[in-house]
Amino acid sequence: MHSHAKLPPAGNQPASLTLAGQVVEGQRRWLLEERVSRGGFGAVYRARTQDRVPGLADEPPEFVAVKVINAPWIEAPSKVLRRELASLLALRHDRIPRLWDWSLQDSLAFAVMDFYQQGSLQDAMPVLGPFDDFSTWRLMEDLLEALNAAHQAGILHLDIKPANVLLDENGGFVLTDFGLSQGTLVGNEIVPSGLGTRGYQAPEQRQRSFDAIDVRTDLWSLGATIWALYAGIDLSMKEELNSDPVEGHPYCLPMLSAFRPDCSERIEEVVMRLVHADPTERPGGAAEVLAEVHRHFGRQRTKTPPRTVAQRFRSSTQEAQEVVAELVDPLWSSICRAPRFDLWFLKFAGGDYICREGEQAFLTFVLLKGRVEIEFGGTVVGEEDREGTFLGEIATLTGEPRTAAIRALGEVWACVMNAAQLERFIALNPAVGLRLVKSMARRLQREASVRDGR
Repeated sequence: MHSHAKLPPAGNQPASLTLAGQVVEGQRRWLLEERVSRGGFGAVYRARTQDRVPGLADEPPEFVAVKVINAPWIEAPSKVLRRELASLLALRHDRIPRLWDWSLQDSLAFAVMDFYQQGSLQDAMPVLGPFDDFSTWRLMEDLLEALNAAHQAGILHLDIKPANVLLDENGGFVLTDFGLSQGTLVGNEIVPSGLGTRGYQAPEQRQRSFDAIDVRTDLWSLGATIWALYAGIDLSMKEELNSDPVEGHPYCLPMLSAFRPDCSERIEEVVMRLVHADPTERPGGAAEVLAEVHRHFGRQRTKTPPRTVAQRFRSSTQEAQEVVAELVDPLWSSICRAPRFDLWFLKFAGGDYICREGEQAFLTFVLLKGRVEIEFGGTVVGEEDREGTFLGEIATLTGEPRTAAIRALGEVWACVMNAAQLERFIALNPAVGLRLVKSMARRLQREASVRDGR
C-alpha cells in the first residue's frame, strides 16, 4: 500500500530525500514511481495517474511528470512554484508541456505536467552528436513557436538551455521549466533566479543589467542553445566561450563555422544574429525570427527529411526491456540490465542507414538485435547479426571519416556510445574490450581484402 507523502518543512528536508513510491494529492492522486532528474529547486518524478478514466474527454495520460519543489535554501517553495504555475496556466501550446494539477502546500509543493520519456537535450547531447541542418531548423522552429506564445502572453522564460528542451515522440522539441519566468517588462524587479544558467546567459544577465532584460534576452539564450546543439558543445561545460565581445567580433560566442567547417551559411547567419552582444542588434522578437526560419525550413520540408537521431531515439522503456530480455549473450544481458543503461538504446527501421561511408564519426553502435549489411565503396561486403558486435568503433576512436556504411535489414536495436563513453565503458568492462579488439581485427582484415580485390 502506498502512503500519501507528508514531509517536514522544505528547509529541513535532506538533499538526498526521494519520494519514489509515495502518492501525492492535488485535485487527483499521483503515484511517484521514479525520480528522473534533480536540480537546484527540487526533483522531477515520472508518476502514474491514479483513478484514471480511459476514454474520458480531457483525461490526463497514464504517465505524467511531477515536479516537486524541494530545496533547503527555499523558505517558501509555494512562491517558487506559483511563478511557474502562473506561466503554464497562461499558456496552452503544443510546444510547451501541459499543466494537469498542482499543490501549493509548503510541506509538499508540486506541479503535474506532461511527461516526455525521451528526456532532455542535455541528456541526449552525448548520443545525438552535432545536429544536422534539418534537425537544427526543426529545433529553431519548435522553440521559437513556444517562445512566441510565451512572449505574446507577457512571459519571459529567462533560462533557455538544452536541459530545458525535451524531445517529443515525433522527433520534435518542447520548451519546459518556466520556474524562473518573469513578466516581459521586469525592470529592477527581477529576482536573482532570473539570471539564467552559466554558459547560456545573455550578456545583460551576466552583467545584471536588469533594465536591459526583455524578450531579446530569451532570443540570446535560444541562439546559444541552437549554437551548442549545432556545434556539439555544451556551453555549461565550456562557459569561457561565452565572453564579452572583442573589436571586430560583436558576438558573445565564436562563429559557428569555427567549430563546424560544414556549417550552413544561413544557419550561421540566423544564430549569430541571436547571440549579438548588443540587444538592439538582435531581432526584435520571436515572431520575426520564426518568419525567417519558416522561409528557409519550408524549403527543407519539401524534401524527404532524413530520419534523425531524435526520431530513432523513440523507444519506450517496455520495448527496451523486451529487447534486453531476449538477449542470449550472458555478458551483454548483464550489462544491459544496469539502471538506465537503456537510455542509450536506438531503434532503426529496415532500410535505415545506421552510418554512411565518408561521414564524420561521433558514435559507436553495439548491435543488440536484428541484422545489418556492411557496404564498402558501394559494394555489400558482408552482414552481421551477432549480439554485442561493435559497429563503427574504429572511426569513432580515431576521429577519421567512416570507411564503410552500415544499413539495417529489418528492425535493428543498438546501443550507442560516443568516444568518451566508449573508452570509459571498455575500461570498466575488460571482457568486452577483448571482444572489441578481435572484432576490430576481423573488420580491418575484411576491408583490406576488399581493397586488394581478394
